[in-house]
Amino acid sequence: MPRSWTMLAVVLALAASALAAGARADGLPPGVAERSLAFLTHDGLVLSARLTLPQGEAPRAGVVLLHGSGATDMDQTVGPELTSTGRVEKPLRQLAWRLAREGFAVLRYNKRGTDTDSRLDDAHLIETASLGDLVADARAAVALLRSTGLVPADRIVLVGHSEGSIIGSLVAAADPQIAGLACLAPLAHSLRDILHYQLVDRIAAWTWELVDADHDGRLTRDEIANAPRYHLPLSSLDADGDGTVDHQELARGLEREWDRFAAEQTRVSPWLAQHFALEPNLTRFPRLSIPIQLFHGEEDAQSPVSESRALMQALANRPRESGWAATLDTFPGLGHGFSPPLAKDRPTVGPIDAGALETIAHRLSATYLAGSLLANR
Repeated sequence: MPRSWTMLAVVLALAASALAAGARADGLPPGVAERSLAFLTHDGLVLSARLTLPQGEAPRAGVVLLHGSGATDMDQTVGPELTSTGRVEKPLRQLAWRLAREGFAVLRYNKRGTDTDSRLDDAHLIETASLGDLVADARAAVALLRSTGLVPADRIVLVGHSEGSIIGSLVAAADPQIAGLACLAPLAHSLRDILHYQLVDRIAAWTWELVDADHDGRLTRDEIANAPRYHLPLSSLDADGDGTVDHQELARGLEREWDRFAAEQTRVSPWLAQHFALEPNLTRFPRLSIPIQLFHGEEDAQSPVSESRALMQALANRPRESGWAATLDTFPGLGHGFSPPLAKDRPTVGPIDAGALETIAHRLSATYLAGSLLANR
């Protein structure tokens, strides 16, 4: 072998050793192993994925993790400004590692437009994606896990966060082999209703509680100036020109902005247009003949805990056949990412609280691993 080739081989070997050491140094917990995978989407994209496994034992069931809305990677990485710790956090990685320790093979994958190598990110791919694209990607991820042969085809559970509860229910409705659906901070009503809550109802409630300092039911210029996060345009809201904004003026202004947002965004976003036309989980969940587990933070400001309670009420009417159980676990003091808010109007989306993580893991283990449910499928 020429000397140059020998040197190249040494360099490559050293690089491989460094990468392996880096992966170990990255902090995989004891009892967990991972391997990198990828899959092809229906429209020709390649999405990176990662399979997390219990080390030294065969997995007893599989899980596919489904992200919440927006451009996010397989870990649902959250920047420090949106976490309770002030550090970058990776909630879906947390969940994958913990569920693997229970005995699940857990697959997570990058959303289209978000690559493990940030230099390959392409926001255009998520901005132009439809809800149908995201559902197809989830189905492809399920197919990828099945193709590994590590778990039987009918022992795969979908675990979706927020919008992932909608995508999960759509995948499960079309795939009779799906073993169950677990939803973290799920939506009962349509995304249109949830966005209206976030952009109108929630903003109004926070405004009167937190901006109206003297609680007299009128917003003054000074009160608005002292609450810069709210960006309330006094001049456009003050319809009668008296220099203050009352309840009716604020409500009309927020509804006006909502109407403009809904009209513009449904025109340019196939994702939002399809969501707005979709029936809600509230009517789709009761038709699913699988176990369903719901988990919700009681301080969730994005999708309030009343969403899960409404789903439980709807699910109570399902026929009580074997394997059709539905459960709800709620967590005081935790928000949409199962982390505590920094303030009432400053929600966080990670990391997952340790107690909540244990509850989720134990609930899924008891439902899908400890009993006879999957053994009898």
